[in-house]
Amino acid sequence: MVAWAPDSKRLASAGNDQTVQVWDARTGSNPYTYKGHSDRITALDWSHHGDRIVSGSRDRTAQVWNAQTGKPLYTYTGHAGEVLTAAWSPDDTRIVSAGVDATAQIWDSQTGKLLTTYKGHSSAVTVVCWSPDGKYVTSSSLDTTVQVWDARTGTLLFTYTGHSAGVDSVAWSHDGKHIASCGQDKTAQVWNAQDGSPPIFYRKHTDTVDGITWSPDSTRLASASYDQTVQVWNALSGSRLYTYRGHTDVVEAVAWSPDGALIASCSDDQTVQVWRAPK
Repeated sequence: MVAWAPDSKRLASAGNDQTVQVWDARTGSNPYTYKGHSDRITALDWSHHGDRIVSGSRDRTAQVWNAQTGKPLYTYTGHAGEVLTAAWSPDDTRIVSAGVDATAQIWDSQTGKLLTTYKGHSSAVTVVCWSPDGKYVTSSSLDTTVQVWDARTGTLLFTYTGHSAGVDSVAWSHDGKHIASCGQDKTAQVWNAQDGSPPIFYRKHTDTVDGITWSPDSTRLASASYDQTVQVWNALSGSRLYTYRGHTDVVEAVAWSPDGALIASCSDDQTVQVWRAPK
């Protein structure tokens, strides 16, 4: 897992060693390591104000901690299984988390109080993300669907069924107009955030597409794959712009820096790599 600070100067990365490491994106220096979890870390997100980080784990917890010092603030224990994903609302007042218990839960980011539970999926929820206005959440699942639902009430708005296998990741464009999803059918897809149509299919990967991220201007996407590449492509035409081949094993996650200048990718080769986003 990898997540950018909002100022694009720092990165947080996590993995099998049960730690989150916070480091300088330009120099690689590591000011501190967070060690609050007791099992593999599977979820990571930086608050929009840059003051807190949420991490989720196989230990069935989501933990919120100070992004400057690593000091733990509180632990959320509402899930009945591994927490696979967690994301801050745009105003940082809420966090949505989800995982193998097939639920997505929205809770108060200051107190941990449960606000909404969404139970629309029939299998593990792999990634959750907020609409830019904070009104909706979209969730991807191994049940092959992506679902968009009301963040306040948990009411299902629509289900996207364009994938033929488990959906590993989903991301909402920064302009709020489109959603991108990717998964085990080796495709990435872009579709209208209002009704799921018309989808654009990206088919240049040769294996599972495990991660996806939008450029800040919502014109490009970067997708990470088991084929050991990250590919950058035009979000509205599906044309490939660039292929990054720096990894030597499965690439599990990719994140575009908020300033648009850099892309970070992490891999089973035990590296996080930061590289310039192609123009």
